[in-house]
Amino acid sequence: NHQKEVFSFQVPSTVQKLTLRSLNGATGLDTLSLTTLEISATNGKITGDSLSASSCRIQAANGKIALTARLRTDSLDVSATNGKLEITGDCSRASLNSVNGKVLFEGTCSEYLTSKSVNGSVKLHLPHDLADASIHASTTTGKIRLVSNGRTESYTKTFTRSGISAFTIQASTVNGNVLLSDLPAEN
Repeated sequence: NHQKEVFSFQVPSTVQKLTLRSLNGATGLDTLSLTTLEISATNGKITGDSLSASSCRIQAANGKIALTARLRTDSLDVSATNGKLEITGDCSRASLNSVNGKVLFEGTCSEYLTSKSVNGSVKLHLPHDLADASIHASTTTGKIRLVSNGRTESYTKTFTRSGISAFTIQASTVNGNVLLSDLPAEN
């Protein structure tokens, strides 16, 4: 007989740093504007809606991370073990890492985006950033697809391109496909 406990907190607008740790439960955040946001969860899902932080670090073990309503941050560091990452947002720098889960990112980055998975696909939807970016993509057992300016190109193992902008993309997976697209993600 398990009871579900729900805790709700109002965070005052004067709070600039929020550190949250969760064990065996879901964590949901809604409408926060901070300087620093740090979340770690074990055996639970992390969700976020309308989050803004200069620095954002999120980690999950055995749980999905879904930040789906326009995350805004300068520095984004997200990692999951045994869980999927779904991020929609705008950032300067992002590092997205998953072991045993797919990585899906849709949005913009101005400096760099690094996305890695061991067992799972990497899908990056960058409608404004793909055409002029420097790209390095790799997979051991899957395929690489580049969808840009109405053209689709497929590659095996690796793809590298030097771009004219300062934006750099690194996407890799061992067991899965890599998709780099300037089109929105399909639902």
